[in-house]
Amino acid sequence: MNVAENLARLKPLAETDPIPDLAGRIARFRTASYPDLPDDYLAFLQANGHWMFFPDNQVDAGKRKVRVESLFGLDGSKRTLFTEFATYAERLPPGIIPIGDSGGGGDLICLDIQGLRPGTVLHWNHEREVDAAGERQPDFFNMVQLADSFSLLLDRVTLVAPPTGNLGIKRATLRF
Repeated sequence: MNVAENLARLKPLAETDPIPDLAGRIARFRTASYPDLPDDYLAFLQANGHWMFFPDNQVDAGKRKVRVESLFGLDGSKRTLFTEFATYAERLPPGIIPIGDSGGGGDLICLDIQGLRPGTVLHWNHEREVDAAGERQPDFFNMVQLADSFSLLLDRVTLVAPPTGNLGIKRATLRF
């Protein structure tokens, strides 16, 4: 499926109003980060450009499932590609940009622009960011490949049913 078909399938929560000067914002981001964004990711930004929230999904990452909670945009939301790139530029390996949040309390969905395998999408585990000496190391040790491209990532996102019922809670007591 292409990006538009996948977004229709996944039904993210996002603004739909056009972003003023979206082309200019994309150009500024490319200047601030890396000019060579993959075509499929560039098409995604050009199609909407807004921050998007994806409820109840997962991507099979081998031994574990990874959630794609949100994808950063270029709008006026709190977490944009600009803010996240500035926040994580020194913490991620060179050539890697953060493009989304995996809902793991700091874990990120990243795109390899000029790193080991350009075009691939990676999961960055913030808890494995430090080495044995407790120093931050911007390397690939704490990253797992999710897909060979942004389009293939969206293809691999599987919708899952939200939890229902009492979630195993047998009794709750409220004390005031």
